[in-house]
Amino acid sequence: MKNYNFRVWLKYEKKLLYFDKKSSFDYYFLNFNSKFVLCKYDELYNNYFEDKDIIVMEDIGLKDRNNNLIYLGDIIKKSYYNGFVYLYITYFQLKPVAIVIPELPYEYVIFTKHTCLNDGTDIHYYDVYQCETYDLEIVGNIFESKELIKKSKLLQKFRKQLKL
Repeated sequence: MKNYNFRVWLKYEKKLLYFDKKSSFDYYFLNFNSKFVLCKYDELYNNYFEDKDIIVMEDIGLKDRNNNLIYLGDIIKKSYYNGFVYLYITYFQLKPVAIVIPELPYEYVIFTKHTCLNDGTDIHYYDVYQCETYDLEIVGNIFESKELIKKSKLLQKFRKQLKL
């Protein structure tokens, strides 16, 4: 049975909370008036976050070469024998995929699938489960990596969809 690790982005506090074996569970989830609510222990009525204020991301079941869990929203660098490419981890057609970030430097891209998003954006992507984990390294995420986001219109578009 899979252990479910996830993290939560608090939009207004601009903070990531991790819920895995290493975290100190200072927060918990509650169904409050039919809404998904994140609460802080001992502050139930003073400090809570509704589902519109948070983004929940599950790990995808893979680790990078440094043994770090890869989560939805991560930006990773995939190395090849003669180059590399930057990828954004997200859901597409109900499964996690790694989308090539074309504005960031890359030297070599093979074995990608191609599609067009609803807004007309062309994307190339990998099935993340076909990537060798020793080739992957987490270099940031869609929330905190301002320098990478500045360089990529595609990442800016995904941030806008997440209402960040």
